[in-house]
Amino acid sequence: MSKLPDGPADLWRVYDEHYDEIFDVVLQAAANHPEFGPVVHSAKAEAVQEERRTRRDELREVFQGDRTRHEARLHQEGITYAAAGVTLQGWYDLAAAFTEPLVPLIVRTYQHDASRLSAALIALHEHLGWVLSTLGEGYLEGMEGLRKGERMFRGLLESAPDAIVITDRAGRIRIVNAQTERLFGYTRDELIGEFVELLIPERFRTGHVVHRGAYTDEPRARAMGSGLELHGRRKDGSEFPLEISLSPLRTDEDGLLVSSAIRDISERKTAERAKNEAARRIEELADALKRRATELEVVNRELESFSYSVSHDLRTPLRALDGFSQILLAKYADRPLDEKGRDYLQRIRRASQRMGRLIDDLLTLSRLSRVEMKRRPLDLGKLATTIANELAEESPERQVVFTIAPKLRAVVDPQLIEVALRNLIGNAWKFTSKRPEAHIEVGVCEVDGEQAYFVRDDGAGFDMAYAGQLFGAFQRLHSSSEFDGTGVGLATVQRVIVRHGGRVWAQAAPDRGATFYFTLPGPVPADDPPPPERS
Repeated sequence: MSKLPDGPADLWRVYDEHYDEIFDVVLQAAANHPEFGPVVHSAKAEAVQEERRTRRDELREVFQGDRTRHEARLHQEGITYAAAGVTLQGWYDLAAAFTEPLVPLIVRTYQHDASRLSAALIALHEHLGWVLSTLGEGYLEGMEGLRKGERMFRGLLESAPDAIVITDRAGRIRIVNAQTERLFGYTRDELIGEFVELLIPERFRTGHVVHRGAYTDEPRARAMGSGLELHGRRKDGSEFPLEISLSPLRTDEDGLLVSSAIRDISERKTAERAKNEAARRIEELADALKRRATELEVVNRELESFSYSVSHDLRTPLRALDGFSQILLAKYADRPLDEKGRDYLQRIRRASQRMGRLIDDLLTLSRLSRVEMKRRPLDLGKLATTIANELAEESPERQVVFTIAPKLRAVVDPQLIEVALRNLIGNAWKFTSKRPEAHIEVGVCEVDGEQAYFVRDDGAGFDMAYAGQLFGAFQRLHSSSEFDGTGVGLATVQRVIVRHGGRVWAQAAPDRGATFYFTLPGPVPADDPPPPERS
């Protein structure tokens, strides 16, 4: 009985003899194949030669009957190529490229021995079946893993708390989750394939295209628009604040994709506004308390001055009233008044008038702390001009040059600020009364970065060593015989300015005039205000 031919051995004999020729044909077919081409072209020459040697050794072992080790490798290759997107058709194409040169060589080698030819072709068929079957099992396992991975990815995508939008390099939307539909009001079908700028307010779209291009040039995981206020646009046209985190996704099939995690921060912004409003309110209350504390400090000093006034300033005219009344009773009880007696009565009248003025000034000072403030824009220059004209009309014999800056705008209580200006300008008028030609200036300047208004004169002035006594009630640096007054005017000025949240101070020198400065914190109105209301 004749020995049967060894098909695998005969197949290997032909394959081994023409290995390089067959390998080059398969390599060229792979290089021209759309699925294998990118891998072949990216491989280095050394790697290709190593593959040539390795495959030859592997095939020798396979044809000699040792398939166990190579079966595991083929199975893993099937899994790997499934993940890489290579199809089974691709492997069929390579198998065809493998058999195309090999079959003619087998036929030519064994054309005179039908049994060996048949055995070699059967071995080739069985070998290709084993290779494709093993690859196919791995491929199917890999595809199942991909499907599980995709299901897991979809599950994670849909369960994400944020809206997820995945776009391609051109900015077209490829994938969205359910949160995106809820947040923007579009269905998934309405979004897929549209440019992502659909979800952005129209005024930002042109700029976003530029920024999107810059990101795809240098993709990295980062927050979008750090430090900027970002807004989204819903299907109904409404807008809302949001924050976005960007992450690049590199894929073999689609190239670069960009994943955007979008979060609606409307509630956070509302909370921030409430927090800021609360902080602003607390700051306002703190400022109000600070002003109130300053006012109380001023009031306490005025109370101390008032105590002194009761014991001294008010008692002085009372003593005059009492003394001259006793003289009149003693000397003129039984005879008519003569010139001397009438002089006593005039002194009594002047003392009562002085007491009346003191009481009036005290009442004015008291009312300033209680009256409700109603602020509005006011031109202090126009008010100062009105006061100056009134003073000039009352004393036409005086030679006083007024210089008043235009548009001295401020937001103030008109009635209170008029009281302060009348006292300041009235003092300047009074203390320049001994000058044959006096100068009074009303203006504004900057002091230590703060806007300060001022009233300046070239009158009697005072020694700055006593400046600390200026703003106390009934504090006078000049005698009443020199300049008339009750000593309440500057205390009134301070009360008004402090109630406006400002401060008042003075600079002077004896016989060289004085300048009184005051600040009025708050916005400066841009437009000309209406004329002040007169009470």
